[in-house]
Amino acid sequence: MKFLNPKNIIKAYRNYRDFKRDFYALKRFVYRDKLESLNGKFKGQRCFILGNGPSLSLYDIEKLKNEVTFASNKIYLLFEETSWRPTFYSVEDHLVLQQNIEKISAVGGTLKLFPEHPPDFAPLLDDTIYFPFHFEDFFPGQPMFGTSLTEKIYWGSSIVYTQMQMAVAMGFKNIYLLGVDYTYKVPNKSDSDGSLVSEGEVNHFHKEYRRPGEKWNVPNLHYHEKSFSKAKEESEKYGAQILNATRGGKLEIFERVSFDNLF
Repeated sequence: MKFLNPKNIIKAYRNYRDFKRDFYALKRFVYRDKLESLNGKFKGQRCFILGNGPSLSLYDIEKLKNEVTFASNKIYLLFEETSWRPTFYSVEDHLVLQQNIEKISAVGGTLKLFPEHPPDFAPLLDDTIYFPFHFEDFFPGQPMFGTSLTEKIYWGSSIVYTQMQMAVAMGFKNIYLLGVDYTYKVPNKSDSDGSLVSEGEVNHFHKEYRRPGEKWNVPNLHYHEKSFSKAKEESEKYGAQILNATRGGKLEIFERVSFDNLF
């Protein structure tokens, strides 16, 4: 019972935390060559970044089988209905990881690119490449914008912003957004930690995306406006263009294009 002494528990946690810190430093070294090989790999090509909004459909997904795509979070809910798999898959939201870690761990057929230093409850996934990631509350200013997977990718309050940085780092010239509806219906219920409590799915492409009682972080669209505006400015400096091919929605920061006309 000696281990149950609070001082021993704290010491053990700190040792584990230090181990994870050192382990990720080693992982960064191990994966540096893999990350470096992705920098500029797709120079001049096009790609699609998929949001998880209600406008995302299987009909459109089927058209992307021969395209380079970035997807995130619970996109795996579509996998039973299509042979399509994203080229790159990422998760950075701790609540999404915590509540869906088994399903996220089981995702296959894609290259997983996750931020370094996931929370302590998340296992270290063998099939995942961890990239340097910097979290900082930038509001009311704008976040930094990373252009190298071996340096730093910056938090922008949206996984889509993270993937925009990835796409620019990889050299894509035309970056199309799909399913980024940029609008949310927020439930009335919230938890003591400030997170929202789902009352049923209304904001995403699949009816099971967020079940009643599931916790989720408040969508800060005022943060998204800052980060997306930054992405528009910075991508153009590097010869890339971010275009919005979403069907409907309220995102007007990027020039709109017709998804159907891209094929």
